[in-house]
Amino acid sequence: MARSSFSHYSGPVEAAVKGFYHGEPVTDNSLASVLLWVIWIARKLTPIFLDKDINTFQASVWEALGISIYNKIPTRYSVKATVPNALGVGYNPYKILDAMVARVTAGQVHKTLSDLKEKSERIAAENDFWTLSESVCDTQVIRRLLEIKDTWLCLSEETDLYAIKDAIQTLRNFPDRQSLLHVADAGFDEFCTRMSNCDKPTAQPSNRSFLQINNFEYDNSKNEYGPGRAGR
Repeated sequence: MARSSFSHYSGPVEAAVKGFYHGEPVTDNSLASVLLWVIWIARKLTPIFLDKDINTFQASVWEALGISIYNKIPTRYSVKATVPNALGVGYNPYKILDAMVARVTAGQVHKTLSDLKEKSERIAAENDFWTLSESVCDTQVIRRLLEIKDTWLCLSEETDLYAIKDAIQTLRNFPDRQSLLHVADAGFDEFCTRMSNCDKPTAQPSNRSFLQINNFEYDNSKNEYGPGRAGR
């Protein structure tokens, strides 16, 4: 079945859709890679979702993105032989992502989480703490997504900084800074900066559109941060 196109939308809407994908992560054929793409997409959808009911232009972009995202999902993971409307979800981008995630089998979950951990191991060996922490954070989000299969709800919940620290501590390639992991930190950025400076400073990524953690509002009474509160 031929997939739908968003080419009938006006120039500004089509331009907005194309601009939405700026910085899009490259995916290979693995499910782990595709799920990293899913959470990247879901994070960037948040401001459009919040504005679509009061902004007609954003509403058009929202629908066009639904069609575009549906077309971009690799065929082997997509909703086969149907279109989103047949699922009763319309072209709601979140629901299209949910439909894809819902098709992940129990047998695929373990392999996916194992692949994500191995990716973090490779990053840990490079001693780039910012990238390592972002990778571990994404693994925690995907773990939760595979449990609840709801992208909006998943990214609206807070990810505990302690859970990220505990996951880093289990990595075999993590350098000898284990004792410094559980020092109290006000938030994710402070944690990464402190740990990076324990050895030698690691430059922060110049383009953090993949995970704009620096925009979070912190609650100093907790060591946690919330993806749902990021300015994505």
